[in-house]
Amino acid sequence: MMAKAPGDRHQSMDELIEDLDSTASRGHPASTDTTAYVGLGPRIERRSPTRGRAFVAGFVLLAAALLAVAAVLISGIPGGGNHGAQTGGNGTEPAAARLVVASPKDGAWLNSLQVAVSGECSGEIAGVTVNGTETSVKDGRFSVKLWLAAGDRRIAVEGVLASGARTRKEISVRIDTAPPEILISSPAREPGRTRENAFLLEGSVKEENPAGIVIDGAKIPNPAGDFKVPIPLSGNESKTVVVEAFDLAGNSARREVSILRDAKPPVITLVDFVQGGFIEAESNILRIRFRIDEEASRIRIQGRELEPAGLLYEAAIDLAEGVNSIPVEVEDLVGNAAKATVEISYRKKQPSGLPAGGGDFNKVLSALDKLSGTAEKIRILESFVAENPSSSAKEEAEEMLRSLRQRKADEDEQKAYDDALNGAQAQDSPFAGMARLKVYLTAHPGGKYSVKVGEMLELLRRKGLPQGVARTETEGEYLNEKDDAVMVLVPAGPFSMGSSREELLSLLKSRTDLDIEAYECETPLHVVHVDAFFMYKHEVSNSQFAKFLNEYGSIFDERKRQFAFEDPWGVELKDGRWRPADGKERHPAVQVTFLGAEKYAEWAGASLPSEAQWEKAASWDGQKNRRLVFPWGNEYTFGICNSADLWFSKTIVTQTEWLKYSRLNLDNVVQTRDVDSMPGGASPCGCLHMAGNVYEWCQDWYSDGFYKTPASRDKNPVNVATTFLRVVRGGCFSKAGLDCRNQRRFRWGQTEHSRTVGFRCQRRAD
Repeated sequence: MMAKAPGDRHQSMDELIEDLDSTASRGHPASTDTTAYVGLGPRIERRSPTRGRAFVAGFVLLAAALLAVAAVLISGIPGGGNHGAQTGGNGTEPAAARLVVASPKDGAWLNSLQVAVSGECSGEIAGVTVNGTETSVKDGRFSVKLWLAAGDRRIAVEGVLASGARTRKEISVRIDTAPPEILISSPAREPGRTRENAFLLEGSVKEENPAGIVIDGAKIPNPAGDFKVPIPLSGNESKTVVVEAFDLAGNSARREVSILRDAKPPVITLVDFVQGGFIEAESNILRIRFRIDEEASRIRIQGRELEPAGLLYEAAIDLAEGVNSIPVEVEDLVGNAAKATVEISYRKKQPSGLPAGGGDFNKVLSALDKLSGTAEKIRILESFVAENPSSSAKEEAEEMLRSLRQRKADEDEQKAYDDALNGAQAQDSPFAGMARLKVYLTAHPGGKYSVKVGEMLELLRRKGLPQGVARTETEGEYLNEKDDAVMVLVPAGPFSMGSSREELLSLLKSRTDLDIEAYECETPLHVVHVDAFFMYKHEVSNSQFAKFLNEYGSIFDERKRQFAFEDPWGVELKDGRWRPADGKERHPAVQVTFLGAEKYAEWAGASLPSEAQWEKAASWDGQKNRRLVFPWGNEYTFGICNSADLWFSKTIVTQTEWLKYSRLNLDNVVQTRDVDSMPGGASPCGCLHMAGNVYEWCQDWYSDGFYKTPASRDKNPVNVATTFLRVVRGGCFSKAGLDCRNQRRFRWGQTEHSRTVGFRCQRRAD
């Protein structure tokens, strides 16, 4: 690989490492005087280009002849000479010199860019160089760590003899840090469903050098390529199948697939009328509605196919006089079928002998007087106008029609309003009530009841909520009206906080460069009760923070302590107004001190979360009554967390590895992301970016041993003991993903600021 000139930018991490590696292998170039190549062999001197060369050539030929004669003579002496591969100061090595490379083995596959080379030497070997790097020899052993780029690499180990001669060993290794890629084709979406006793799991593993695949605990024979594996199921069982793939370098990948055996047929429920009902109407067209309890692949009613869409269906049915039996057939996604028969008695409503038309308008008026239904009156008048286009009473009939149609519209609107009102009052949930009111507003956006319905809707939005908080159209989400922040409700109750030593020891099995003392502040695992609260779904954005600064009118508090600092990733002051940096409007507010975050929360009618509130919102799955290690689950998942792993396309396992990537981050390639991005990493309650993106300020003061104090077990605990440091949580975009665990605790000075630190707020729900 050609070395880059100073100032050239490396296009990738591998190029940078390869440049460094090849530079080290080449050593220092020889000068044009008598300076030797360092690490590459004997001294090279300049001589006369004519006489010097001829003299040396003759001398070499004479010396070679004498040595050949001497070798023949010596070989005949018993016990004389050294045997084996030998090089000395003139190219032969004393037999006592021995150089062995113990690790790595020649041809080995390695899954780390840092390679530990070790071995043994003996005899006259005084020093060892590995790819041009000198390493010490102690008790006949040597070891050194090299950085190598991915791909096929050679490692040259040279032993330096006391005489200055060298002996050399070379080995080849393959560096492969990319894990296998697991693709699942069946199920196409989760959970996969079947009504059989087994589900055929299908997919493929993309890997150049496969070593094995394990599915549901069993190793399958085909280590790469496509696979089809039947997964046994019983009853109405829900099962999580683990697919693991390994390559020759020791890289591995893991996928979890949810599968459900569903042998139950769908349930069909009629809406709006009861089985066996009676209908009397002028029209024989009945709109029938029914609901099913699961998604369908096929819907048939009265022999007509309906397009599967959702759970609620409506169809127009032709009724005959008398009893009608209407067949409804439903088939779910896995082929379970259900049939129902809707029985309805129909009788055509007679118009009591009234004329359907005719040219005598007085008879029409007499008939209308006997009717109470507006729709029937409209039908008769429409018939008269259609059948008597030249009647002198046509204009009078049309005027009556306009009046009746307006009355009908008013009646329809009144009915829609009554339905919306009664429906909203009958709902258990305010969200369902809001949905019924929205039916009216959608159909009658400018109706005479729209203002009243809007007021009722607003009351439901605020019902039982603190001032300044309203419901949104999405159930479980709320709005903090001051800063338009979406919030999620975290219910009251106990949860498990912190980590146990057993969990930490298991975690550290893959992190050999760290010890448990680095995580002691997370112990012990303990139960904490937290009252219900609203947690901001997103981190506070630059747009929101700029609005606060403009309304507050200053970037300092009353003691002239600064809230934030200008930054092209954060907010900037232009023409006397604060504004988010271009392109960073929805990115999290950064360069914000604890004081700035605290003052923002106060302005928004909120507070910074306590450490306990933060961890519950990140980790507690109330539906399954379990605590999660990451917001999305108990295993780190590449690609759904804005951490250093994402930017370097590799799961970072060790602290040493992270430091290497950190040093190679020459151009700030790792950055913040929009606060509403990466929904796949949401916590159980729906908060985004609880792991990665930016560290988040908590209101607690930090101390290593707080979890070991009785105060940590109080209801709604907060560490109020001043320590000059505040708690920050969640990791950040430049941190290894494994350090973005829900339980990981970090500390930050409350007047400090960084591109890696932001915040979100919370509000109490009572």
